Amino acid sequence: MTSASTLKESASKPPGKLDGRAAVAFTACRYVTYAFAFMRSILSAKYLGPELLGILGFVLLLNQYLSYAGCGLQYAINVDLAISPIQTHRKISSVAITLTGLVGLAIGVAGVFISLFRVNLFPKYMFFHYAGLVGMIAAFGIVQQVFTNIYRIYGRLKEIAVVEVCGAVLLFGLTLRFRGEALITAVLVGVAVSSAFALIVFVGRAPFRISWSLDITYIYSLLKLGFPLLVYNLSFYLITMVAQSIVSAFYPVQAMGYYTLASSISNAALLGFNSIAWIVYPLVLERTHRDMSNEEAGRVTDRVNVVLGTGVFLMVLGVLLTLPLLFAILPKYSPARGSVTMLLLSQAFLLSSFGYNCLAVARRKQMAIAAVSMAAVVIVAGVALAAAVMGMQFIWVAAAVFAGSVLFSLFQARIGSKLLGGILQRPIIPAGSSLGAALCIGGLMINRPLAGAVAGTVAYVIMNRDRIAEVMQLCLPYFQVLSKRASRQQVIANL
Repeated sequence: MTSASTLKESASKPPGKLDGRAAVAFTACRYVTYAFAFMRSILSAKYLGPELLGILGFVLLLNQYLSYAGCGLQYAINVDLAISPIQTHRKISSVAITLTGLVGLAIGVAGVFISLFRVNLFPKYMFFHYAGLVGMIAAFGIVQQVFTNIYRIYGRLKEIAVVEVCGAVLLFGLTLRFRGEALITAVLVGVAVSSAFALIVFVGRAPFRISWSLDITYIYSLLKLGFPLLVYNLSFYLITMVAQSIVSAFYPVQAMGYYTLASSISNAALLGFNSIAWIVYPLVLERTHRDMSNEEAGRVTDRVNVVLGTGVFLMVLGVLLTLPLLFAILPKYSPARGSVTMLLLSQAFLLSSFGYNCLAVARRKQMAIAAVSMAAVVIVAGVALAAAVMGMQFIWVAAAVFAGSVLFSLFQARIGSKLLGGILQRPIIPAGSSLGAALCIGGLMINRPLAGAVAGTVAYVIMNRDRIAEVMQLCLPYFQVLSKRASRQQVIANL
C-alpha cells in the first residue's frame, strides 16, 4: 500500500499535469500492447476457424455492449475531477466506484444465473456456456474504466500502461497455449483475470484512499453529468456495433467469424492512433473551449483534423497493401477481404473529423454530435438490415458502415464549422482521400484488390504530399522527447 505521505503528496498534485516524455512513453507502451493484440487476433482466427471465431466474436460483442452499463460514470468522473476542488476528489471517486461496483455486481450475478440454470439465451452461439465469464468481465471492466479515468486525470499513465501490457501478454500466451473451444474459455478467463489484476493495482496505488460511499447528492450530480456523455459516446460506437449485431442475428455463425476478423483487424490496426487521441483529447479541449477565440480554436481544430486524419489514412493504406500476406496466413478467411477493406476505410473517415469532435465537446455541443451519430446509426442499421433480409453478402453490411462513417464525418464537420463562425478550414476529406478510397473500392469490385490498394496509395500520397509533410514535421518533437531534446511545451506547441 502507498504510504500516507505519498498519498497526501499525490492528492495535492494538480490533475492532468503530464510531461511530454511520459506521454510518448505511454503511447509506445500502448503500441506494444496493440502489437500483441494484433498478433493475437490473427492467431485466434487461425486456431479457432471461422465458426468458433464467430462465437467468440459474438460473446465479445455482448461484452462491448455491457461495457456501457456503468451509466456514464466513467465519463462523468473525467469532467467532475477536472472542474471540482481537489478536496472533493476522494468523495467523488468513491461514490463513482461504489455505484459502478453495484451495477457490476448485478451484471455478474445475472451472468452466473444464466450459466447455472442454462438459460436458453442466444442458442446459436451457446451463450449460457460463457455467460458467467461475460458477467464477470463486464463487472470488473466497468469499474476498471472509472479507475483508468481517475489515473488519467492525475497523469498517472505508468500504472495504466503496466496493467495493459500485462493483460496483453497474458492473453497472447493463452492464445499460444490453447486450441478450439478451450481457447474461447481461456481468452474470457484471461480478460477477467486481467481486469481483476488491474483493479488490485489501481486500488493499491490510488492517488487517495478509496472508501465505499453512496452520497445521494454526488450520485445525482454524477448521473446528471454522465448520462448525456454516455449517450454521446455510445452513439459513436454504435455505428460499427449495430452492423456486427445484424451480422450475428441474420447470417450464419461462419459469416460472423469472417466479420469478426474484419472488425478485429480494422480496430487493431488503428488502436495506436486512438491512444494518441486519448492523450491529446484534454489538451485539445483546453485550447478550443468557449473562452478561446474562434481563430485560435479554428487553428487547433484544423491542425488536429489534418494531422490525425492524414496519419490514420496512411496507416489504413499500409494495412491494405499487406492484406495478401494476411490471407496467405489465413486462407480460410478470404471471404472477409472486402469487409476488412470497407471497415478500415470507415475507421479512417470516422477519425478524420476528430478535431471537430473535440471542439463540440469543449463548447458543450456534444449532444448535437450525438444526434448526428444516431442518424448515422439509423442509416447503417437500415441499409445493413435491408441487405441481410434480401440475402445479400455480408460485405454490404460493411459497406453500410462505410457510408454511415462518411456521412457522420461530413455532418460533424458542418456542426464544427458553425461553432467556429464559418472560419475557413481545410477539408476533412480532401480530393486525395476520396480518390484513394475510390480506387481501393474499385479494386474490390473488379476483383483486383491489391492493384486498387496500390493505385489508391499512390494517388493519396501524390495529392496529399503537403499534409504528409506536416505530419512528419509534427512527429519529430515526439522522438526528440524520448532523447530529452524537447520539452512538453514544445510538443504541445505543435498542436
